[in-house]
Amino acid sequence: MKISGKIYLFIAILVFFAASCTKPASKSPGRKNLADIYNPAKNSLHPDFFINHLNDSNSVIYIRIYPSELLFSQANDEGKLMAKFRIQYE
Repeated sequence: MKISGKIYLFIAILVFFAASCTKPASKSPGRKNLADIYNPAKNSLHPDFFINHLNDSNSVIYIRIYPSELLFSQANDEGKLMAKFRIQYE
């Protein structure tokens, strides 16, 4: 039983499209550049703040921290992305 040339052509085109539709291998997660998390100057915060003086002895300070400047981690009990920061005043 002979297979005609049209079937060979159809199979060749099918193989070509199947090979071209596969996704290229992505970089492994272990090859990310993590140098920025060890450089404190790269991860500094730039908060906005506003102080409202209620009277001579009481004031309220409003602070806005931008989430894009925080370093989030999943290393917690819930496994959720979390970030911590501390505000200190004197």
